[in-house]
Order: sequence, then C-alpha cells, then structure tokens
Amino acid sequence: MAFYRFCRWGGFGFVADGIVLLTLIYVFDVHPLLSRIFSFGIAVALTFQLNRSWTFSSLRQQHLSSAFAA
Repeated sequence: MAFYRFCRWGGFGFVADGIVLLTLIYVFDVHPLLSRIFSFGIAVALTFQLNRSWTFSSLRQQHLSSAFAA
C-alpha cells in the first residue's frame, strides 16, 4: 500500500512540475533554464511533504529539516 501511495504522490509531483514549468515559460516568459530550476524545486518540496504526510506518516519522528537532509 505504501508503494502505491509513493507512486501516486510522485506522479502528482511530476504533473505539478510540468504545470509550473510550462506556466513560467509560456505565461510569464521566464527563461527555460530558470523555469526548470524553480519547477524542480517546487516538485521536490511538494512530493517530499506529501510523502511525509500521507505515505510515511507513521515515521514522523524526525524534525522536518533533519528528515529533508537525510
């Protein structure tokens, strides 16, 4: 069950990454490389938080900063 949740949130992050990337490039006319860096950071933070909250909620013993660094 955890693997299914992990894949679902990963797919959600992939879609969010694409939406942010294309929005920055085509709506706000931001350089593609800068857009990619920003969209990747958003996707990583989003999937990390979703997996932490929903997939691995039983392991929430660590502080957020130490869990992210690990």
